[in-house]
Amino acid sequence: MVAGFTWFHGVALADEPGTHGPGGTPESRVELVESVRPDDEAWQRKMLFEPSEEVRRMEERGRVMIYSGLRETDVDAAMEGQFDRIERMMFIRTIKTDKLGTPLMDELGNQVVNDEDC
Repeated sequence: MVAGFTWFHGVALADEPGTHGPGGTPESRVELVESVRPDDEAWQRKMLFEPSEEVRRMEERGRVMIYSGLRETDVDAAMEGQFDRIERMMFIRTIKTDKLGTPLMDELGNQVVNDEDC
């Protein structure tokens, strides 16, 4: 454990403004929010669409949330409905979907993921 940092999925997150995790800069504090299990996806969606007052305060102080493994339809909805927060969001490993939100699958049966996001 490193003082001043919270560990989430193996990533050090700065707890206070002006601090940074390994490889980060004092100006950019980043939180990685990664979907590993279905309940993680629900947690990410709640953070994205129904942020608590504390989350909003952290964003106002410069916290950037990295959402990983969300569906393309959720990302699109966030871009439309959470416009005032977009500068504090980053999306990686976005799951490609059809218009109804059903994940697209490749020829091997794996979900198609866009990993050139952000």
